[in-house]
Amino acid sequence: MLEKEREYKERQMLRFGNLIDLDSLEVSGPSQAILDKQLEFVKTEKKCIRDIEEKDAEHQKIQRELTDCI
Repeated sequence: MLEKEREYKERQMLRFGNLIDLDSLEVSGPSQAILDKQLEFVKTEKKCIRDIEEKDAEHQKIQRELTDCI
C-alpha cells in the first residue's frame, strides 16, 4: 500500500510539479478567467454569425441586381 501511494505521489510530482489534491480540482470547476474567455468567445461567435448573414444578404441582393440587368 505504501508503495502505491509513493508511486502516486511521484506521478503527481512529475505531472504537476507538486502534490495537488485531485479531488479538489474536480470540485472547484472552471476559473473566472476561463468563464470570461468563454463569454468573450460566445459574443465573438455571435458577431461573426451576424456578419456572415449580413454579407450573405448583400451578396444575394447584388446577384438579383445583376440578374435584373441581363
